[in-house]
Amino acid sequence: MTILGNIFLVVAALISAFFLAAFRQDDGNQSGNSHGGYAFGVMAFTLLFAACMLVVTIALLAKGGYDWVSANTAKRNFWVVLGFLAVMVVMGMSAMFKYESRVPLADRFRESMQQTHTLLDRWLKAHSL
Repeated sequence: MTILGNIFLVVAALISAFFLAAFRQDDGNQSGNSHGGYAFGVMAFTLLFAACMLVVTIALLAKGGYDWVSANTAKRNFWVVLGFLAVMVVMGMSAMFKYESRVPLADRFRESMQQTHTLLDRWLKAHSL
């Protein structure tokens, strides 16, 4: 299992270093049929990367590589799987919103932070801090 995990880790690193980096550097044509091939290429290599990382995660779980997370096996597996899924969701969301100029959730977060900053400034000025 260790050898299999290491092989898939190398494959995932190569996919990330060469294929995904090449796809993400070139914006390609953002309209028409040519953009469809670009999008499917990114999706295919991203899914291949995720599958390789899943094999690596399973190999590490089987060999006890995540024993530092929790002594309880059920808790450890829960947290490792949850962390893996969180990484995959973030990776998918970042790929989906790469070309979006204004993502509503990010805008709402940014605006709420600006409002908080403005309110904090007003409070500090009012209290001469």
